[in-house]
Amino acid sequence: TNEIISGKIIRKMQQRRKIQRYAEINFFPYLGDETNNPLPDNVMNTFEGYPMERYEAKTTIDVTKTLVYRYLCVVFGWSEEYNDRVGELLDRVAWKLQNPAQRSRKINVLYSTVQGIGKSAFFRFLCLIFSKELCCFHSSVSQYDLRFDVHLNSKMVHFVDDLQGATKSQTRKLFPRVTEEYHTYEKKGETPNVMNEFSELWISGNDKAGSLYVSPDDRRVLIYEANPVLKDKKQFWINLYSEFNNLEVAKAWFDFLKHRD
Repeated sequence: TNEIISGKIIRKMQQRRKIQRYAEINFFPYLGDETNNPLPDNVMNTFEGYPMERYEAKTTIDVTKTLVYRYLCVVFGWSEEYNDRVGELLDRVAWKLQNPAQRSRKINVLYSTVQGIGKSAFFRFLCLIFSKELCCFHSSVSQYDLRFDVHLNSKMVHFVDDLQGATKSQTRKLFPRVTEEYHTYEKKGETPNVMNEFSELWISGNDKAGSLYVSPDDRRVLIYEANPVLKDKKQFWINLYSEFNNLEVAKAWFDFLKHRD
């Protein structure tokens, strides 16, 4: 057999423009399939579409019959029934899903003085909708506020768990982060890259302001108080997390919020 040097083949393909070449890289999320990609052909979009857009459901699931729905109603609506508190929360998530290239410019706080009641579980709900690839969990604010942060680019959601140990100077850095239109991402030893920023920030906290040192003039903080009634309901949480891993449930919720008015 004749040996063929692959490098020569690739070079010829590049010369003949058979291989896509990009002048820059950026992040611009969109709803729908790849035909809705708003970036020009010479710009590589790191957003590859919502995974649930491509998933074909095998069953029909009523989201109001899921444990996820009960979790939202009980923990954030403080009721077994749907109410305006739950509706506002669902509206906020649905708005982001339907308008991925807009930012609310808010810091969303999930608050309760009691621990172990499901505040962090809301991150799994966001992953259910947007996908794990587009959501990032930080166990501290220092993991979110990094110099070398290239691995944090192209996200729809950043979730910082429990700011109680953060200093005032650390938390005040969060406020301009939720309003910036562009962010400079840097990898050690490489040229920094400026990219579009469309992520939403969610945090959990054990005090009413989520340890944000809020002043009377702050208008960027939205606070959702969590109900501790499901604390220590071990089987409920086991079953709930099982739903969080169910693609059929994810598809049902995705479609529900995609078409929510």
